[in-house]
Amino acid sequence: LLVGSDYSSGSNEANVYLLGGATPSSRQTTQYLLRNEILRLVGELADEIKFQQGQAANNRENSVMEEYLLGALSNLDEYLRLAPPDELKIARIAVPALSVSPTSAVGR
Repeated sequence: LLVGSDYSSGSNEANVYLLGGATPSSRQTTQYLLRNEILRLVGELADEIKFQQGQAANNRENSVMEEYLLGALSNLDEYLRLAPPDELKIARIAVPALSVSPTSAVGR
């Protein structure tokens, strides 16, 4: 879903868009922007984790990491609300749910 699922359905409009011909819908544009923001936040999170690992254990802070993680999760929730229901159902079957919610894992 996160990597261009809007254009994986094989529709003529989707195929033309990939070749630069059709204009994406507002939903597709919003998903594209959300996807980019999710990827940016996850990249920032990875960088912050690396930075914090280089700090002495008693000087580490998790507030910035938590901000990036919660931002990414919030954007992902919005992205998934916009996803076509049939594609979301297939994705949820293919990727089992976490046994622990990601937001409860932030403080770990």
